[in-house]
Amino acid sequence: MNLKLISGALGAEVSGIDLTQDVPSSTYEQIRKLLVEH
Repeated sequence: MNLKLISGALGAEVSGIDLTQDVPSSTYEQIRKLLVEH
């Protein structure tokens, strides 16, 4: 999973993860935290 910070109100872009596949709950928790932070 990669995070690219974007300036302004856009926040951040998360890439490198396929959410159509089985993803551990810890990964979803990381994504949720990133959404809150950025």
